[in-house]
Formats: sequence, structure tokens, C-alpha cells
Amino acid sequence: LQSRPDLADGPPPEAHMASAAAIFPKQCRFRLLVGALCIPFALAGGSEAVVDTWWNKEFEYTFLEVMVTILMLWLALAFEAFWHYVGHDLKSSYQYGKMKSSTTREDVHHHDRDHHHSISHVQLATELVNRAGAEFMTLGFLASIIFAWSNAGAFAWCLESFPTTSKIKMPKTEADWLHLAEFVHFQLFLAMLLYFVLMARVVKGSVER
Repeated sequence: LQSRPDLADGPPPEAHMASAAAIFPKQCRFRLLVGALCIPFALAGGSEAVVDTWWNKEFEYTFLEVMVTILMLWLALAFEAFWHYVGHDLKSSYQYGKMKSSTTREDVHHHDRDHHHSISHVQLATELVNRAGAEFMTLGFLASIIFAWSNAGAFAWCLESFPTTSKIKMPKTEADWLHLAEFVHFQLFLAMLLYFVLMARVVKGSVER
């Protein structure tokens, strides 16, 4: 500013930051983030224009994509049920050095108590982070399944068991099956990420109120 006297009378940097915040409020920034997460889905919609593909019509790829999605969701639910069973069974294990107060207030509802009849308070942000971590672990389980299928030759079995017919075309190579599974896995990741971004906004608004 000393070398440029013509800019000495301009607005301070804080004013520029305030104007930028006014142009991009929190709601606008959240919508931009959601739009950025949806870009891969929009790009996937143009897959019909790709020349070298194993399908001729879009419904052939979409049908198989939905079938793979259902299979992965079934595996994810099975893993979630197993993990919930293990976690629920460990709640009755021995607690080292932890003492809980046996509060017996009558004004506390039954659903606000744990299995020791003590008052339990839920921290929404902590609960959200724990659930997000569990979902990331489930996605890691699905990634390990895809890796095991690829190395065990399961996609070669898919080629033999699901050949192309006169009604619908199927993947031609093992790489096509692997790419389809990886793309479905990435879609699940983006859907989970978008969900937890939305829930983070809900939790933040609830805590502020």
C-alpha cells in the first residue's frame, strides 16, 4: 500500500473477506459440496457415449449394476448384523476400573437408561463419528471381498456362469466385471459420504439450537 498510494484509500482486507462470505454463505457452500460429490454420478450417465463397451444399450449395464449393488448391500447388511451381534454380546463383559452410579430417579424414562438402570446421555457429534467409522469399516469389508473375488478367480466364474444371450449382453472379460464391482463400491462410498455430510449439518444445527 505504501508503494501504491492509489490503493491506500481502498477497503481493508477484512472487508473483502466479509464480502466473500456474503457471496458464499454457509448454505451455498454446502450446496457446492453436494454438487461436487454428485459429479461422478453425472459423468457416469454419459457412459452410453463410450465406444468400446461390452453393452449395446444402457439398460443392459444398468440392470447388471443394480444386481451388483443389491449383492453388495446384502453383504454389508450381513456384516453389520454380525458386528452388532458381537458388540451387543461384549456389553455384558467385565468392566475394568469403571464404576457407574446407580441413579434411581423416578422422573427419568425407561428408554433414557442403560441396562444398569443408570442415566445415559447421548452426544450427537460423537454418535455420528462412531457411526461414520462403522460405515467406513463396512466399506473396507466390501473392498476386501472384491479383492478376494478378483484373486480367487470368481470373476472368471462369472464369465462362464453368465454368458451373453440374445436378450441381454454381459461383460466380456474379467476386467469388465472387476470394473463394475469397483464402480458400484465407489457409488456406495459417495452415497455414504453425502449422507454423513448431510447428517453433520443436521447435528450441528441441533447442537447450536
